[in-house]
Amino acid sequence: MKLSTLALCATILSTNVIAAPPSDESAEALLAVLQAEKQMEAKLDALDSMNRRGFAEKLAGGKQLTSEQQAAVERAVGKVSQIMRTELAWPRLKPGLLRIVQDTFERDELDGILAFYATPAGKAFLAKFPQIEQRSARHMLNLGNAAMKKIEGVAESELDPVTLPK
Repeated sequence: MKLSTLALCATILSTNVIAAPPSDESAEALLAVLQAEKQMEAKLDALDSMNRRGFAEKLAGGKQLTSEQQAAVERAVGKVSQIMRTELAWPRLKPGLLRIVQDTFERDELDGILAFYATPAGKAFLAKFPQIEQRSARHMLNLGNAAMKKIEGVAESELDPVTLPK
């Protein structure tokens, strides 16, 4: 009786301690289901747009860009875009993402996640999640802008009256 109880305890403990890591195929399947490569491309495209606006604002200072300034912005965006697309190219990014997935999930967890994404609810989640991300980003930007106005007010009221020693 003692031996069988000890064997049962050892079995339970060993299965909890030695959880099987996901297979390479399961990790790849998750990246495919999540359309990770396509999502990365979309993020790089969004970064190009953000850089274009930021560079234009910095260069123009609120005024209309000249054609020479616009050309400079496009050159800068092109160069930055090339750097980002080289450094974050899918063949460079993918091995690390696979390792992260395999280090984060156990095999049964990843199998369950993949099974969920195969259901109608999982497919709906995948289809609608970009909308959630986009709307959430706008919401946070709006809240952040409101916070910045308040922060600027604090800076003006608390720091403007102070004269720094020369």
